[in-house]
Amino acid sequence: MKNIYLFIIYLFFSNILYSQIKFEPISIDNDNNYLFNSIEKVGENEVTKTLFYGNLIGDITQFESLSFYPENFYLSKNLSKLQIQNRIGLYEYDIEKNIVNPISIYPSFTKKDEFVIHRLQKASISSNNKYIVGKMPVSPTKSNIYLYDISQKEYYEIVKDVETTPGSQSALWASDSNYFIYQKNNNIYYFSVNDYKNKKLLSEEWRWVGKVNLKNAYWANDNYLIWIEDNIIYKADPNQFFYRSIYKTYLRQGEIIGKIPFQIDQAFDSFVYNDFSKKFVIVKDGASIFYYSLSNDLKQNPYIQLQDNMRFDNCVLFNSGEGILTVNLLTDGKLTKKLFILKKVNNEFQFIEFQDNLIKDSIIYGFSTSLDENQFVVNTSKGAFCYNFENLSLLWKHEKEKIVQSINVGNNQWIIGGNYTTYKVDSSINLFQPIFASSIQNVGFYKDSQIGIILNENSYIIDKNTKTLKEQLLFKDDLIKNEKNQRFRVLSREIKKGFYKDGVYLKDLYSGVQIEVTGLPKLRYKLYQPELKVDNNYFYTPLPDKYEIGMIFDCIKTAEGVFPILTNLDQFKITSTFFINGNFTDINPTITKEISNFNVEVGNMFQYYINLTQNAFLIDKNFIRQGLSSNEEKYYNITKKNFSPYWHTPMFAFSETILKYGLESGYKFVTFNLDSLDWVSQNLKELDSSYYMNNAQLIDRILSKIKPGQTILFNVGKNNTKRDDFLFNDIDLLISELVRAGYSFTSASDLMQKYRE
Repeated sequence: MKNIYLFIIYLFFSNILYSQIKFEPISIDNDNNYLFNSIEKVGENEVTKTLFYGNLIGDITQFESLSFYPENFYLSKNLSKLQIQNRIGLYEYDIEKNIVNPISIYPSFTKKDEFVIHRLQKASISSNNKYIVGKMPVSPTKSNIYLYDISQKEYYEIVKDVETTPGSQSALWASDSNYFIYQKNNNIYYFSVNDYKNKKLLSEEWRWVGKVNLKNAYWANDNYLIWIEDNIIYKADPNQFFYRSIYKTYLRQGEIIGKIPFQIDQAFDSFVYNDFSKKFVIVKDGASIFYYSLSNDLKQNPYIQLQDNMRFDNCVLFNSGEGILTVNLLTDGKLTKKLFILKKVNNEFQFIEFQDNLIKDSIIYGFSTSLDENQFVVNTSKGAFCYNFENLSLLWKHEKEKIVQSINVGNNQWIIGGNYTTYKVDSSINLFQPIFASSIQNVGFYKDSQIGIILNENSYIIDKNTKTLKEQLLFKDDLIKNEKNQRFRVLSREIKKGFYKDGVYLKDLYSGVQIEVTGLPKLRYKLYQPELKVDNNYFYTPLPDKYEIGMIFDCIKTAEGVFPILTNLDQFKITSTFFINGNFTDINPTITKEISNFNVEVGNMFQYYINLTQNAFLIDKNFIRQGLSSNEEKYYNITKKNFSPYWHTPMFAFSETILKYGLESGYKFVTFNLDSLDWVSQNLKELDSSYYMNNAQLIDRILSKIKPGQTILFNVGKNNTKRDDFLFNDIDLLISELVRAGYSFTSASDLMQKYRE
């Protein structure tokens, strides 16, 4: 008789990971210097390859990066240093000396810190370039904040248990490099470096500033803090923080400098401010963009109502009151951006869509502006394009490769980060100088253990000391790629741990001993491993579908979460299932069509959002058939596509009779296993208060309860729910943790066919 066991499986042998890092050995020379590269893959997005160079001394290995993908750029206040942050680490490029060095005190892959696949938590660097504030995860949803003293090469844990916020700044520094603010539990707090070092820092509850999201707060050039809370705009002098904290019973932080005619929802609304011009932009629900002035000097307030398939992305306001903004655009199953110019025309401010034939058919990744606010660069899949802001004429372009980042570093001086090469641009002399590799294509040892590299049909030598590029005529055959010398072989071995597919080792060909190079990562917190019941034959059939789960997204009424959900499903290349109700289609026809354009399964959720088990309805076969058919035709008329032959009733309220009528109408019924509880509202009287959880608690709950073969239920909109945060805004954090644990994803119908029929 077969024995059945219940235990925790460490999924190091699952065959499919949607997001992972793996390695390729390249070469080892006779002095035991070696080259290898990482292959960083998130979904089916373009692969990034980071080059590493290392050596073996005795039995000790060490290695460092020689390419630096420009995921984020930061510029020091004196314009002399550029920081580059990516998933491998944090680096500093000295613009005058033309040298790249790692910021060694900051966590990095070369120190075995864990690789992540969700959006980066951005390092926050003080304007004097002496300090860094960074978040380090301690659980799937929580991080601790560290202060890094670059000059002293010391670091301090200063705040515990803040939200992990992918894609956001860890903190915001004041221009004096003493004060910064950080976010915790949807509130912001101040921190003084001087008070901390002098042991005078107040405890956290005394350093509260306001109930506001970090993205809706700004430091002005005069070192004052500006933020918006409810419908009030505040301005605070940090020199008053201490005594206002002491007397917080009588004094709150900041003085009121203005108000707006509606309440700000910190989870969805955005506030962009320029203190010199006293102009600001308010974005409601990501779709309604308002332009205001604290000086009351506008004849009329410009306004944009974005189309349903557009959402606000980014905005920069100039000292003149003019500016640039981008919006995200869902179109034909992909995400791109549109760019708008805010200009003063005939003494009135207007939003004008920026269009140029050079970038018409390209994907826009973002933009940057010059320090004098006279120029801007658009980063696109076709290259970088620089325009004069006044007349919108083209000043220069670089079309050799995709450009993902750009930054102005002085008068007519730019650094543009390409997919393979990062360049220094001097437009005054039409100079485009390659400075370092972003991602590699073809690389190997050259004469005298030099490192040769071919990037985008251009060839270089990488200076191992400066880590920068020197032009050198090379052919593919010039690059030496020997994976072993007389004593050692450089190799990769499968480890399957977290996001890691394998690791790099040196094998002693005489003894057979394998010396660790990258080895196993240091996981910062435990993996949530699924429980599986297996029999004795289990290990002979380690099929990947044993770790599959499904995600169901209900489209009931509103669509605020469709953008982050579709964007992340596409990024991770995850299969999932959407169920669309007729009410949703009526309200959101454009969004309904865009959902159908993505690689997701779409099922029927009936024409009306009603409880079909209530006695108020006469439920017969005709009623169910017509409700399913009318919703089906409505969907077809918009998308020219059919529903998948699966449905679920509104609110999952059903009876055996309802299921029978649905099946006779051509639809199989799908249910869920785990409710995300993302719909639970604050102060919901029908439920115990413990059911209301913030995003971090919801994610922890899902990770602890989900099991292979199950489906999780989510909502794509607010649907009149009152919450401080909404789970769809952190969906990438949840997905990355599920991937980290070893799960893969499939449709709800696929799971039903495999496990329930």
